[in-house]
Amino acid sequence: MEPEWIVPGVQWQRVGSRVTCSPPPTDTDEDFLVYDRFFTQRTKLDRAGFTTEHYGHLDTKFISYRRGDTNVILTANKEFYDKFLFTTRVAKKLNLLKKDDRITLFEALLDETIDGEYSW
Repeated sequence: MEPEWIVPGVQWQRVGSRVTCSPPPTDTDEDFLVYDRFFTQRTKLDRAGFTTEHYGHLDTKFISYRRGDTNVILTANKEFYDKFLFTTRVAKKLNLLKKDDRITLFEALLDETIDGEYSW
C-alpha cells in the first residue's frame, strides 16, 4: 500500500531492517527510500508533519525526514537511489541482523570507504 504522503509518480521503496532482516523486527522505525528528481516530494513531507534530519557524511546525496516511527530518505540522485536499493538487496541476502554490520555494508557500497579508508 502506498503511503498517503507519497507524491504520485515518484519512485519509492520500503527499505531498512524491516525489509532486510529475517525475521523482520517489529520494534524499529519504518524506512522508505524516495527518488524525486525535482524534489517535489519535499513540500508534501513538510505538510504531512515530517521534520528534516541529517546523518553522517552522505548528507549531500539525500535528505532525511522523520515523523514518529517513519523515516524517509529523499534523493534526487538516481545513481544513489539505485545503489541504495542494490545494497538493500545485498543486506537482505546476507540477513545482517546486527545494525553495525548493516551500517558497514551501506557505507562500503554507497560511499566506498569504511572508517575513512577505501574499502577496495
